[in-house]
Amino acid sequence: MARPTKLFITSSVLALFGAMILHLLLLAGNGGVWNGFIHLTLFGWISGFIFAINYHTMPVFTARSFPYPSLIFGHWALFTLGISATTAGLLQPSGWLQRAGLAWAARASGRGQTAGLR
Repeated sequence: MARPTKLFITSSVLALFGAMILHLLLLAGNGGVWNGFIHLTLFGWISGFIFAINYHTMPVFTARSFPYPSLIFGHWALFTLGISATTAGLLQPSGWLQRAGLAWAARASGRGQTAGLR
């Protein structure tokens, strides 16, 4: 098995274990972890395995290796960092990180500007 596949599988399995812990907290009555649980399950576990399968099967089907393996490592690093940071932000009790992210996304899409500045 190729190194990128192993990296994404490792991240996915760690995300699954993290999601299991958050699920146990949900069952214990802590409803504040719902957003982090869903995010870690869908994006960490499922997307990570989709990437792992892709990086394993594409070289097999095309009969050639990826031309830039360092970009694959960068993809894995950004994926893992993004899942970790976003899940940690969603678990914050005050929600300041969610509001900051929504404000940043609105500003990036142009909806955060006033009509006179367009």
